Amino acid sequence: MKITYFHHGLWPSNSPSPTFVTFNAYGFYQNKYDFELIITRNSQASKTEILKNQFGIEYYIPIHQINAGWFKRQHIVVSLLAFFYLLRSEYDVLITRNLSFLPFAFLLKKIKRIRVLFESHDFFTDFKLRGITKEKKKTKQRRQELRYIPKVDAVICVSELQK
Repeated sequence: MKITYFHHGLWPSNSPSPTFVTFNAYGFYQNKYDFELIITRNSQASKTEILKNQFGIEYYIPIHQINAGWFKRQHIVVSLLAFFYLLRSEYDVLITRNLSFLPFAFLLKKIKRIRVLFESHDFFTDFKLRGITKEKKKTKQRRQELRYIPKVDAVICVSELQK
């Protein structure tokens, strides 16, 4: 079974998110999974240099860097590039952390008959649980969660509260 893990984040970056997915990829690699991480290129350095200098990892990890050029911060551009790359790739499971990519993931699921897993660190489907008043950004995220999360094959939660 081949697993593909897609994240919009810039790689490398100071954000905790790319660090998290890199070490997840390293964990898959160490446990001998057929695995590939897809992330957005943010450096001209080679993958080996980035892994060694930024993360202290001296092993090869299968990483595909999406080169979106000037548009690397535009989620729709990165999503489309990832979609077309994934359309040509062979894999059985797609893991994504991005709600905005789920429509593309479901299209891939329909075309390629794959499983889609959503990884989340935060849910906003029920504001009352979090004591949050309505915020425009969170309301949009809440609507996306209510629409797409019931359709995924599995949800990966990383905290006890989410479970």
